[in-house]
Amino acid sequence: MTAQLTVDTTAMRAAEPATPRGPKDKIWLLRAPYLILFAVMAILVVVPMVVLLVASFTDSAPRPGDAIGNFTLDNYAAIFSARGLSAAGNSAIIAFFAGSLAMILGTAMAWLAARSDVPGRSIVSIAGIIPLFISAFVGAMAWSLIASPQAGYINLFFDWIGWDVTLNVYSLPGIIFVQAIYYSPYAFIFVFGALRLMNPEMEEAALIHGARQRHVVRFVTLPIIRPALLGAAVLTFALVLEDFPIQTILGAGGGIETLPTMVYSLMTVAPSQMNQASALGMTLLVILVAIIVFQRMLLKNKSYTTVSGKGFKPSVVKLGKWRWPAFGLVALYLIIAVVLPILALAKAAFSGALYVESFTDIFDPSTFSTDVFVDTVTSGAFLDALNNSFVAGIAAAIFGVILYVALAYFIQRTQMKGRRLLEQLATAPVAIPALIMGLAFFWTWAVVPLPVYGTLIILVLAYIARLIPQGYGGISGTMQQIDGDLEAAAKVAGAGNLRALTYVTLPLLRTSIISAGLLVLILSLRELSSSIFLYTSQTRVLSVLVFGQWENGQWDKVAAMSLAYSAILLVITIIGGKWLKPA
Repeated sequence: MTAQLTVDTTAMRAAEPATPRGPKDKIWLLRAPYLILFAVMAILVVVPMVVLLVASFTDSAPRPGDAIGNFTLDNYAAIFSARGLSAAGNSAIIAFFAGSLAMILGTAMAWLAARSDVPGRSIVSIAGIIPLFISAFVGAMAWSLIASPQAGYINLFFDWIGWDVTLNVYSLPGIIFVQAIYYSPYAFIFVFGALRLMNPEMEEAALIHGARQRHVVRFVTLPIIRPALLGAAVLTFALVLEDFPIQTILGAGGGIETLPTMVYSLMTVAPSQMNQASALGMTLLVILVAIIVFQRMLLKNKSYTTVSGKGFKPSVVKLGKWRWPAFGLVALYLIIAVVLPILALAKAAFSGALYVESFTDIFDPSTFSTDVFVDTVTSGAFLDALNNSFVAGIAAAIFGVILYVALAYFIQRTQMKGRRLLEQLATAPVAIPALIMGLAFFWTWAVVPLPVYGTLIILVLAYIARLIPQGYGGISGTMQQIDGDLEAAAKVAGAGNLRALTYVTLPLLRTSIISAGLLVLILSLRELSSSIFLYTSQTRVLSVLVFGQWENGQWDKVAAMSLAYSAILLVITIIGGKWLKPA
């Protein structure tokens, strides 16, 4: 740290001295970009939500010159119709059970990776997060091949061994199962971090006083990490509730409609009912905001501090005879979440016949063919969508990181008035479902007479807005760990605010910035929900193209694209991980 400061201040002294400015000039040098930042956040977060709110109380479709229409409450009546109540009931059931199962899976994996002597703890850590890098809708499509009641590979296997059992992924239990798999990593991330930072003294005291290990976990460990558990539970519940891809792909096969799929149906099925969709979207938004407010009320004025200045080493629980069975369960989770879906996609992508009559036909080498895969991934539609995805993703990563650094700096390093409001705006998108964010951007840029809708710009803006909490949160957390005295020392040496930020803070934020940029790129590439209302035939991205092929029933092309899609995300993740090591 000292060496870094020496180099930076030397570089600053070698530079041309800044022209002296008075106190008022210095204030305006900060105030001008601060006001611009507020304006950007208003455009990205506030304006779309206001426009969506207005649209939910009007009777006209969005178009320039007639954005308001006539006031009406009829749009909200759809929520209390038989269809609306049925969709709400399905959403509540799925969110509760899928969220609970995801929490159990994620918490168990986190405890094994952080606090147990399970074999291959590093493998368990990787297993806990690896489903994040398989897009949820790709996973749903793969499980359609695996557990379809008519010709699913698992059902063919059951028939082959003589079991009279049929799995149906196109059902409420099927949706709950698949969602729990692909949302459990969010619980893992929250809980794993909390367990690694938890001082084991209280657990050790309980053991000394004769408590059994399972009682220590239940009555000591879990209550201590309650904030992390609540945070994980709220985030997981919100993500499951707002999920569009899995609920659409699996729900369509079983005639199961939820609130997100009903919004999509109202927007896309003729005659479209955009205003009712907006009212339903606002209702979903209010539910999520209420959940987050409730979580904050539960944690308000309570202390859960377990990390002090005194060093400690996290305790390791010896599993004894359960070590290898525990590892076996982790391996089973990996097989279910990653191995089986990838194999199913590969079978469908490299097969001359998508459907087979018996389990043994799956392994028939005569059905192997690369024609569909090669033709699909070399087609003009695929390459155009891939190009659009990378252009939008890279642009979102670059401009998003600039925005997130600016937010972190003004919120953490200045005393500007209104910075707490700015912080609230930065965290607000957590409560905005991705599908509703896309709908709000559709309304906003359809009524604004600027050439944004129909271009990749609107997708870039939506991705940046959607991912503000993730990008800002990572950079802000790192900036809080950097002592402000370093910048102060640079200013004493003659540097201004911008120069101190450039030569001191930004180099120390390098790893966090790269991580945030990589995260935004990966999440933008896999984003479907916020893209589905914003694309045109010229701006179709890869996630939308795959979804469109599914809607058209082109399952062989869906499998080929999904396999290539997953491979691309994996390569980016590996390259990004290696890039981060020297950082």
